[in-house]
Amino acid sequence: MSLVYKSEPVRGTAWAARFARALPDLPFHVWPETGDPAAVRYLAAWQPPEDLATRFPALEVLFSVGAGVDQFDLRALPPALRVVRMIEPGLEAGMAEYVTLSVLALHRGLPLYLERQRQCLWQPEKPVPAAQRRVGVLGLGVLGRAVLERLRGFGFPLSGWSRGRHDLPGIVCHAGLEELPAFLAGADILVCLLPLTVETRGLLGRHSLAALPRGAGLVNVGRGPHLVAGDLLAALDSGHISAAILDVCDPEPPPPDHPFWGHPRIWMTPHIASTTSHEAGADALIANILRHRRGSRCRARWNAAGATDGLGLRLWPPPSARTLRALTRFDGACCRLQGAPLIHLLSGIGLRTDLANRRQLKAGSGDIPCPQRWGFRGQAEPPPGPDAGVTPECQASIRVSPSTEMACPEIVAPRWLQRNRI
Repeated sequence: MSLVYKSEPVRGTAWAARFARALPDLPFHVWPETGDPAAVRYLAAWQPPEDLATRFPALEVLFSVGAGVDQFDLRALPPALRVVRMIEPGLEAGMAEYVTLSVLALHRGLPLYLERQRQCLWQPEKPVPAAQRRVGVLGLGVLGRAVLERLRGFGFPLSGWSRGRHDLPGIVCHAGLEELPAFLAGADILVCLLPLTVETRGLLGRHSLAALPRGAGLVNVGRGPHLVAGDLLAALDSGHISAAILDVCDPEPPPPDHPFWGHPRIWMTPHIASTTSHEAGADALIANILRHRRGSRCRARWNAAGATDGLGLRLWPPPSARTLRALTRFDGACCRLQGAPLIHLLSGIGLRTDLANRRQLKAGSGDIPCPQRWGFRGQAEPPPGPDAGVTPECQASIRVSPSTEMACPEIVAPRWLQRNRI
């Protein structure tokens, strides 16, 4: 059993020393050194090598060395491979510091004043009280919540948006695409902390920027492809967006002739908003490996819905983007082919029947009671008609065969979720 590290060599050297003290029985190899490929159980990487199933046939867990996993080509990963992202307190603190700095800079008009300094222009503006400056955060995961908690003390009216519904004290929470326009209209400063998915790529484009109040500020600490560069430049030139602070870009680094470099109302930093210290990152990885050895679930497991607080479900075969849009949340699908036949059906699919109440259904022998004809249609609402009022128990059952792919020993990805999509 061994671990391969594939990322920055300096951090790899520091991690190797940390592992030698904490886990001396686990060989630690820094890429391109791998030792015996058949002995590799763990891979820590920003970008894993190609053909993982062939290169490391016994690989069990892929650890991201960053807070996200959207840099991985998840469809190319072996179906049973567990994917775990990096979570440690320094990431949250660093992001909260950077976003607080950025929001305060936009709130106090620092980009404008620095531009006027270069023009030798001494011209103050009337300040806006924090209580009248609305701040909205796209993304209510661990980092988004940490940012909102830090901003709370300044007196800004705070709001947040995410794909699934959240209830955060003192925060006006919006959910789903249908509530996105209202959220944007109430954000004088918009902070993007979303993961990069098919749905969020290009989200910060012409229509979203136009939905913001005139003179709004933008902070992008998510991913570069969230932002449509030409649309931001047009919004800045028209005055609809007052200034933007960007820690991410597409591509990274931007080429020397990229218009962001010299724009007077764009501040750029080289993806440094939130970084992991060598020691804290190694300790977080060591703790997860110890959990895995004990048979416990790793912290920050990733699943198909992009949530990491759940059970780590990942559908196989990989579902289409349309299917993922329907699966807004995973609250669990705890099922084993052998053993307890109790199944907690997914409560976040959006079916407005007893399924939405997260009922515990007796399945028996691995059979999953599920809708016979319902497909995913937008939020996966059942079609009108006589079936609309029928409980799932009255519908046909589809057997979970032993060939059903599993993301980990206790989690099953039922194929009917893939087959019933439309």
